[in-house]
Amino acid sequence: MSTEQVAAVGHSPVPHRAGPPPSGAPTQQQAAGAVQRGQQAAQPPGCSIGQLRVRCGHDGRRARDGVLQVVAETAHRNAQFSIAFGPVQLTGTHSWGGTDTVEAEVISRDRSSGGRKQSCHHRQQQPSGWRSGARQSYEIPAPANQALFPCDANPELHYISGRGCDEAVQTVRVLSYPSQQYQLQLNVALFGDVLDAINREVGEVLDRRFGPVRIQPRLVQPSGELSVAWGWKEHTDWRAKFEVAVQAGLNPAFGYSVEVQVSLLHVAGEVGLVALGIPQPIADWLMGLATEYLADCFVFWNVELSWSLQGHAAVAWLADGSRSASGRAGITPSLRGLLRIGMEARAGGDSWVSIGVRGQVETGLIGRGQLEVRRDGVYLSPELRWPGVTLSVTFYLRAVSREIASKQMAWQPIGESTLWQAPRGGWKLAGNR
Repeated sequence: MSTEQVAAVGHSPVPHRAGPPPSGAPTQQQAAGAVQRGQQAAQPPGCSIGQLRVRCGHDGRRARDGVLQVVAETAHRNAQFSIAFGPVQLTGTHSWGGTDTVEAEVISRDRSSGGRKQSCHHRQQQPSGWRSGARQSYEIPAPANQALFPCDANPELHYISGRGCDEAVQTVRVLSYPSQQYQLQLNVALFGDVLDAINREVGEVLDRRFGPVRIQPRLVQPSGELSVAWGWKEHTDWRAKFEVAVQAGLNPAFGYSVEVQVSLLHVAGEVGLVALGIPQPIADWLMGLATEYLADCFVFWNVELSWSLQGHAAVAWLADGSRSASGRAGITPSLRGLLRIGMEARAGGDSWVSIGVRGQVETGLIGRGQLEVRRDGVYLSPELRWPGVTLSVTFYLRAVSREIASKQMAWQPIGESTLWQAPRGGWKLAGNR
């Protein structure tokens, strides 16, 4: 056999035959078992903490990404104050202090496992003061802050930590914001005496009688309230917000009316006295005294314009400075024009004592537009309405030009209806286009 043939035979492939492993080497099954045992040793036990749930005790808001922002309740501490600017009086309420309850729940990795479950409330980063039990409640006090407008106040930091059967710990940061709440309310009832005085003064100048015709201008007294409130509040999620809210219920907020009266008693009496030969100027003067102090019966036309402001609007800033865009708020200003036609009969005089009855028919037009703050901007939804027709009869007793008692009965044979309104959704005035 040649040398090349021997070389070729020496390098020819030889089939591999499985044989027993060398003495002391692990088998494949033993190696796989060792890897599995190492993975199991690296995993925490089932009784270790798997989740720490922290939520607000009074509204159930849950922490998110390890953070919960809270505002304490303040019902048990408040003070009232009053500020006067001439005839305008503002009354206010200031509340502060209080605590908020935070609930903590420790959940094991394996919920069916037993073992230790503990949680604690601490101000330093290192947990301390552990309490045993899966569920615990902790009181979070309000920060010591008495600022009038604490929108830029820093919250106080609290920690809620939890652990299971080992030393693995989960922690949630609880940020407590200032709790003081302020509210100012405008007392519009005080304007009543002021407007009565103005009406008397204006009446002496503008109230004119032209024989049996009398023209009476009058400022309409406002009714209702206007208030503004501000302070930190809890948002609908895990965050806190600083909110300024306005509540308007002025109906009307301001108004002006003019009434034209034609005295039937004056006309009839003057005609009779002139027929008896009394000069017309004297007859007019005598009947003027009689209808002013003794009795009168007249028809009237009354036109009234009034402006009202009703609704609720609020603007809020979240703790990161962004605007809150949840919910809807709206203010509804309206302008009302009314026409009243009727008849009134009385005995006595308004300047001393009088008793009478007044019947009238009322109709008019109402224009109003609701301003709404929505997620994407400010919208206006105007409309024009007809209030229908209202019939009413009023019995009254007056003394020294003030109403002592009255009783009114009213009927509405034709109800209110809409004459025109803006497209659904309203007109966008401001916001993202």
